[in-house]
Amino acid sequence: MSVNNIIRQYLYNRYPDIIHKGVLERLAFDEGYEASTFDRNCRKLAEQGIIEKCPNNKGHMQYRYILEQDRLTK
Repeated sequence: MSVNNIIRQYLYNRYPDIIHKGVLERLAFDEGYEASTFDRNCRKLAEQGIIEKCPNNKGHMQYRYILEQDRLTK
């Protein structure tokens, strides 16, 4: 499975929860990828409007899946 699909599926299965990037970095390690690969792909997916970047009050990045019907209204 591609990195993008792993990220999308993981966030989709946890919608509407907001997931800290550290959780995704551990997932990357478990899937045999480097954390930087997941970080880069998360940024790309956010730019495409598939996931949402949600910085927390400490400035750490978190992500949430955007449902397709919500993408159409933005």
